[in-house]
Parts: sequence; structure tokens; C-alpha cells
Amino acid sequence: MRKSFKGYRNENNNRLKHKQMKTIILILALATTLQAQTHKEAFFFNNWLFCQYVEQEYKVPFEVVMAIAIQESGWGSSYAYKYCNNPLGLRRNGKPMRFKDKKACFDYFGKLLTTAYRYRNLKDCTHYRYYCIELSESGYNTNTLYAGKLIRIILDNDLDNFNYRKYLQD
Repeated sequence: MRKSFKGYRNENNNRLKHKQMKTIILILALATTLQAQTHKEAFFFNNWLFCQYVEQEYKVPFEVVMAIAIQESGWGSSYAYKYCNNPLGLRRNGKPMRFKDKKACFDYFGKLLTTAYRYRNLKDCTHYRYYCIELSESGYNTNTLYAGKLIRIILDNDLDNFNYRKYLQD
């Protein structure tokens, strides 16, 4: 006996509902896992892929990019981070720059450090400590203690030992 079109549609709707329920359960499990994380872990895992992208694309050390994001956004609590998609605290005329998404912000940052003339000495730096010092001396930030703050963030959060390649293989 042949099924009517209406019966066929109902069978597909049940399959669709079953798939939707699986998806909802997966999302709830993921949300529960994320709630168990501290706000620092959540910030880190929301931004580490972007930092890794800047390192591969623009040769800016991963540790430095992540430290700048932590310093400038206050672990994701700044206005620029929440409302402007600007985890790196980039400013123009004293106001936080707005980006369509975080990737655009990290792209702009990588291009800035690799193309601006005042950052030309950064190309020779391979170690994060020298990169932080040279970045500060190049005028990236007016605070004379900025390089020390970045290095302290890197050491306190063990960013120099983080192996993101391990996460990419999983």
C-alpha cells in the first residue's frame, strides 16, 4: 500500500525532530561544559584560534597576541571587546575601533604590525620577550611598563608553554 504524501511528510518531520533534539542535547551539554569553565578559560578558548591565525599569517608570536588581547580587554570585560568586536583594544582618535567580527580585528592588527614603518624592527624578533620590548619601544603603547605587563601576563598564564598544535590535531 502506498503512503500518502501527507504521511510521508509526517515521517520526515519526525526524523527532523529527532535530529533537532540531538542537536539541542549537544548544545546543552556544551553550554554546561562552558559554564563550568572560569571566565579566563572561556576568554582564552574564544580567542586562541584568532591568535594562532595571526601567528601563522603575519608571523606575530602567539603569546604576544594573546597577552595583548588579555591586557587590552581585561579578560573580555571591556566595552571594546563586548560591543565593538575589538579584543585587542585598537583605537582611532581615542575611541575603540569597531569591527564586523573578531577575525577582522585580528587581521587589522596583523597587517598593522607587518606593514607600518614604525614596526619594521619587529620582523627580526622571534622570541616573545624581545618582541614585547621592541613593540613597546616602537610606540605601540605609551605606557613605559607595557612590555613588562605583557611578559608578566605570558608567564602568569603559561602562554609560552601552550601548544595550540595539539588542539588542532584533535
